[in-house]
Amino acid sequence: MKRLTLLLLMLLFSGVFAQGLKVPIRNVAVVDTQIGEQSGAAMYKKFMETSHPASQQQTVVPPAPSPQPQQQVKSVQKPNTVSVAAPSVSLGTFTDPRDGKTYRTVRIGNQTWMAENLNYQIGKSSCYKNKDDNCQKYGRLYDWNTAMSACPAGWRLPSNSDWDDLVETAGGDKIAGRKLKSKTGWSRKGNGTDDFSFSALPGGRGYGGSFINVGDYGYWWSATENDASYAWVRYMGYDGAGVDRHYYYKTGLYSARCLQNSAAPQ
Repeated sequence: MKRLTLLLLMLLFSGVFAQGLKVPIRNVAVVDTQIGEQSGAAMYKKFMETSHPASQQQTVVPPAPSPQPQQQVKSVQKPNTVSVAAPSVSLGTFTDPRDGKTYRTVRIGNQTWMAENLNYQIGKSSCYKNKDDNCQKYGRLYDWNTAMSACPAGWRLPSNSDWDDLVETAGGDKIAGRKLKSKTGWSRKGNGTDDFSFSALPGGRGYGGSFINVGDYGYWWSATENDASYAWVRYMGYDGAGVDRHYYYKTGLYSARCLQNSAAPQ
């Protein structure tokens, strides 16, 4: 009787244990018989398949990634640009009837300029360091009173206002020098682009028998006086892009550019 009771308890315990693990007794036997033939990984897989049927497995679904905020693309507006038409430029020549010298001329907008420094021998004028070769290259240097009467008939020494018009046409006093200077002849890489074929050259200056600044600076008289002793001069240098002005003694020697009094529209 005790043996029978013990046997029943063992059978009951075995059934409950197997049911708790969800492992049928027949399957446990199959796993045991295949230990020698299967690898550990295969045995584990087999055990999981038999102990956790697919119907009872919980499928873990990873959470959906949080939506990334959309980047806002900022539209870049291009600044408004205004196209400025380049002034009309036309080239020509003029022969001075007084000595037969021929000068290149350039019409820039509504002005017609000599495209070379004047080289007419008159009154108080001189070649740089009194060398003729410098007159051929840079023209003559004049004191103010001589310059006022040096241009041929139909031409004049330009006023401050005339120079202002030219400089404004060439982009303003900060950059006009680069556009008006010749492409060669300036020292220390100070050449210009000569956009208007004005071909300004650095003829230097003279005073009291001395000469300085050739190759570095060009100075041009205007017809505008500052007072009884001084008159206004425009100048450009190797070391800048602009056109500057200052008043100097009328007795100093500077270059002259002649401006035609009037020109028919082309």
